[in-house]
Amino acid sequence: MFNSIELSLMTEINEKGYVVLDNFVEGTELYSIKEEVDNLLDDAIDDESYKFGKSLRIGSLLENMGKNNAIYRVFCQPLFTNLAKQMIGNEPEFNELFVTHEYRNNLGLEANGHLHFDKIWTFKSMLYLTDVTKDSGALSVIPGTHKEGKILRHQAWTSAAYDYANVEEVKNKIFEHFSELDYDEKDVVPLEGAAGTVIFFHTDLFHRGGILLDGEQRKLIRAHWRHKQMAIQ
Repeated sequence: MFNSIELSLMTEINEKGYVVLDNFVEGTELYSIKEEVDNLLDDAIDDESYKFGKSLRIGSLLENMGKNNAIYRVFCQPLFTNLAKQMIGNEPEFNELFVTHEYRNNLGLEANGHLHFDKIWTFKSMLYLTDVTKDSGALSVIPGTHKEGKILRHQAWTSAAYDYANVEEVKNKIFEHFSELDYDEKDVVPLEGAAGTVIFFHTDLFHRGGILLDGEQRKLIRAHWRHKQMAIQ
């Protein structure tokens, strides 16, 4: 059973494609997470393989972290797992966890910098570890486009014969591949938030990462849930 808070959040996600929880993590818990992330990133080599700064994929949270870990306490709490179950079904898989620190500026986030829907449907959560604004690369979306995005994604996969080997053929860039749609930059909303803000979103939603302006940085944790069978839902 889901509680009233979870049901309210699910309703908002179903209506808009996302929900923003301001100040979800605060105080000593936020400090502990920042410390853990900084330790992880300190061990990551800045070899420019991620040209915007440092990015570390730490795989399955359940396999890599103990229950006393602050990151674990946030991302494996019932709210997160229950929302994933509701959005995906009874067998969501905690597929990936990333920590990123972007500090190289004015590069644009390539694929992420294009308004798009994800080729493989995913339910994502994101925790800002720095104050994030439009100038520091806030996740940006067109609210309510997730239903249209699902239709477009299935059409794109039909053209690719629903074969994962053809994933590169799946067209998903809104302004480039779907210019007939009646959207432009004025429709794009940056999801700004202070450190501790959590965002849940449906990746059929038209979304993109931003461009960091000079002197800006962005640090966050991003978690992905998918169906165990990796179905193109």
